[in-house]
Amino acid sequence: MTNILKSYQEENDELITNILKNRFLKAYKGDKFPGSENLSGLELIIDQKCNLACKYCYYDKYGVEYFPKGTEVKSTLLSNAKIIVKWLIDNKLFPNVTLFSGDILYRDIGIELIEIFYEFIELGGKLMIPTNASFISDDKQFKKICNILDKYPIGISLSIEGKCCEHSRPYKGKQIENRDDAYYDRVFKFAKKYGYGFHPMIHSSNIKDWKKNIDWYFDMFDKYDIAPYRLYLLEVRNEDWSNQELIIYSEFMEYLINTTFKRICNSDKNEMINYIFKLKGFNTLSSPFFRIGRGIGCSIQSMIALRLGDMTIVPCHRLAYKWFEIGKLKLPEFKVYDTKKPELMIGIYSSTTTNFPKCDNCAINSLCSSGCLGHNFETSKDLFYTNFNVCRLMHVKLKAQLESFKKIDILNDILMRLDNEKTTQIIEFCKIHNI
Repeated sequence: MTNILKSYQEENDELITNILKNRFLKAYKGDKFPGSENLSGLELIIDQKCNLACKYCYYDKYGVEYFPKGTEVKSTLLSNAKIIVKWLIDNKLFPNVTLFSGDILYRDIGIELIEIFYEFIELGGKLMIPTNASFISDDKQFKKICNILDKYPIGISLSIEGKCCEHSRPYKGKQIENRDDAYYDRVFKFAKKYGYGFHPMIHSSNIKDWKKNIDWYFDMFDKYDIAPYRLYLLEVRNEDWSNQELIIYSEFMEYLINTTFKRICNSDKNEMINYIFKLKGFNTLSSPFFRIGRGIGCSIQSMIALRLGDMTIVPCHRLAYKWFEIGKLKLPEFKVYDTKKPELMIGIYSSTTTNFPKCDNCAINSLCSSGCLGHNFETSKDLFYTNFNVCRLMHVKLKAQLESFKKIDILNDILMRLDNEKTTQIIEFCKIHNI
């Protein structure tokens, strides 16, 4: 019996090792094959530590469950990062590396990790770090970050909500940040200098302020000569949207489209079409109309997600619960061992949201971003079962968009650019809702 069990474990280890090698390492090497552009991610999950308590943040709410005891030890994190960088360089692998955490740039570990990756970056590797931009309010830390950015071309995603909506991201440390006009001027000067973009979240807790917030963003883009397409908007697909908040969200979507049409596109229909299809329309305006080349809208199918503290492979940073650990990665051999959930990885990599329960017979399943698998689990204990309120949010979003596009007389032009499936679903949706 022991030999049989051992053989079964070895088979699972070999299975996951080969899946990851065949799926990702070829893309990491730059080999060109269909879909390779969607398989270039390596996400290193650092720790849960953060100085903000964003009202929608799953790391703030569940982070302790993502990181077992001992997986946030700084010396181990740095040591494992060195092992990974050496493996990448020795094997001439150049994935798009993301350092994901609560936030690392307001702490010295962020700088130390960047320095570990310096040779990888110099050889052409890409490193991305999402941040809440707290470091910009700290003169000493801000200077440190700028000094290192002057040496290394690193991508940074500025996850700030914006002046009118920062109340949804309260500070939880002893020192309270003063996010005043001087702070935001510094943020935008920083973004302009290094070419960074903004990634705020549209959430039920701040939706009432988003009309004035988008005006503020457009004013700041004008002030600092930053292209508006640097703004990436994403609605928080959580269950906490009330009926009234969904109504306000619908009104905001109409306001966003009208303001973009008039202010960004000079009331020119062709410019608006180009803004949606070529410049991606802040993401939220274009998301129903694009095929992403994979079955699930987020990056879960296009990356290896690795908890750095113990080299454990997980589906993504929001599914780093103990129940979903895939196995541990040994480098430089690139072998997975202690595999626990091979069927989960296979299931996720082969999934398409249009086949999810409820989604499979939904009238807008080819237009919808669907639910987040992590949030699905948190609300239903089923990774593939989307919360009803998230479905409502997606339907409200689409209805507001289509109505607004029709009012500015570009809906037919949009339909002409879509495939038959999307076009058919939009036409039927419009009939149902008298659009």
